[in-house]
Amino acid sequence: MLEMALRNVFRQKTRTALTVVGIMIGIAAIVALGSISEGLRVQIAKSLEQSSGLITVIEKSDSGLFMSLSSSELSQETVDEVMAVSGIKDATPVVYKVGYLEGDSGFGEPSLFEIGVDPEKIDLYTTEGARLAEGETLDDGDTEYVMAGSKITEKLDLKVGDT
Repeated sequence: MLEMALRNVFRQKTRTALTVVGIMIGIAAIVALGSISEGLRVQIAKSLEQSSGLITVIEKSDSGLFMSLSSSELSQETVDEVMAVSGIKDATPVVYKVGYLEGDSGFGEPSLFEIGVDPEKIDLYTTEGARLAEGETLDDGDTEYVMAGSKITEKLDLKVGDT
């Protein structure tokens, strides 16, 4: 039986070659999918690890998340109450605004999200691996300066020091 199988392998070279190629493609696809799924698992785990413990407190509203964020006004008293809760390491008030750029055809989608945060607490809002490409971080007295992301600076052709 083995002898007959080996004879057919060498007799039908084209069919044998196509079968081997098919098996190799199948194995390569399985390995590739395994690698992709492992990469996704690692990225999701990193994202969850970075955001674990972050809680956003906003006023109750029926106007949706983005409008709630941009219109919510929490006092320093509320921040102090949150800080008094056992297990809370840090809290800071944040200002969220949604904006649109002139000439941007975003089909009603906001093209700009502005976040105002106390410069001393900026580390609460930056992710691991985020780095400053140019310029410097804000200091406590920097009230007329902004830090802008790479996409918005590219879109508006901004450079460090522009006014």
